[in-house]
Amino acid sequence: MKRDFSNLTSVKKALEKIFEALKEKPLKLEGIPVYEAYGRVLGEDIISSVDLPPFPSALMDGYAVRAEDTAKASEDNPVKLRIVGAAVLGKRTNLKIEAGEACYVPTGSFLPRGADAVVKVEDVKTLNQNLIAISKEIKPGSYVSPAGEDVKRGETLLRKGHILNARDIGILTALRIKEVKVVMKPVVAVFSTGDELVDYHHLILDAEKIIDTHRLMIVQMLRENGSIPYELGIAPDDPDRIVEKLREGLAKADLILTIGGCSQGEKDYVPEAINSLGKPGVIVHGVAIKPGRVTGLAVVDGKPIVILPGLPQSTIVGFILFALPLLRSMLGLSKALPYFSVNAKMKEEVRLIRGIRQFIFVELEKTSEGFFAAPLIGESNLLSNIIKADGFIITTEDATKIEEGQKVSVFLFKTN
Repeated sequence: MKRDFSNLTSVKKALEKIFEALKEKPLKLEGIPVYEAYGRVLGEDIISSVDLPPFPSALMDGYAVRAEDTAKASEDNPVKLRIVGAAVLGKRTNLKIEAGEACYVPTGSFLPRGADAVVKVEDVKTLNQNLIAISKEIKPGSYVSPAGEDVKRGETLLRKGHILNARDIGILTALRIKEVKVVMKPVVAVFSTGDELVDYHHLILDAEKIIDTHRLMIVQMLRENGSIPYELGIAPDDPDRIVEKLREGLAKADLILTIGGCSQGEKDYVPEAINSLGKPGVIVHGVAIKPGRVTGLAVVDGKPIVILPGLPQSTIVGFILFALPLLRSMLGLSKALPYFSVNAKMKEEVRLIRGIRQFIFVELEKTSEGFFAAPLIGESNLLSNIIKADGFIITTEDATKIEEGQKVSVFLFKTN
């Protein structure tokens, strides 16, 4: 299929075009149990309806007292207090401490009414089972966690758009919150094209066939980034079958990803198949990025379609630069890349093509002088470079080279 890729669209302009073609839609929310909310995006602010702790509590094993009762305590003149009971963890006592009284409190238990301080066990002399002696003055609030010290009633604890982590789940549970509203996971349809492909679910020993590894990688990346993959399998090099896959994807999913069938080959039918389904259809085809030049973007029935190239490195690059921003937008998140980055020095010079933004896979080496990035050079069909890579560099369009020793920002695939 003859196509002209001499006039390429910049990455920035391509993203602007796809988002301009899409109508902004309200986020879809759902309520789920807190214990299932790990990794989900909050759909509303979390405002505490209670104090945490709900009542003043003991920070040490000891005795709850009225601080004023110890005002004149000393080694020569210890204050004697009568033990009137003991607090129990997880239950508020009905006791009220009056003048000259004390109550035993284990760490974490609620203070009885009337008490405003705790004396540590080791600072008390037990005279008998009903009487203790204190030989120093205790200040109000000593070894007491006030009500609301951790979280105050009415405090906004977590904001809409926050991705819930394990620590968040813990505090939500402590606040007695049973259910939270989260953004529904977008459904992403994905299929590959090509008579030469065999599904990764059915590995065979036919060396003439190519295992559909690209789709498997993309499916895992979709899961990593908060969506639900809807697998459509493999479409043969048949325009009608490709249209069938696209129709099913448009009916079932929020975003559609195609892999392969978009370059200049005689059987690269994907762009025409998309255009047959409605307008605007393909709005970008050919992006100033290497690898991934033949990446395309389309909109049909108000739903975005990302046309990913068939070579593995190009597939990954197209997904990161175009599918991820769309996916994150559907989750109410920033469109920025969701990767941590580190500064590193380039281990060797890399020549670049002016006008093209280059995506360079790198291995990192940590030394006493910091990180060094070694570029993984090779054709975009090499799977091994993806496996070896610790991260990647994205250049600017106006750069012509990265010099040896030059400082670069490396986006990390992993953080451990």
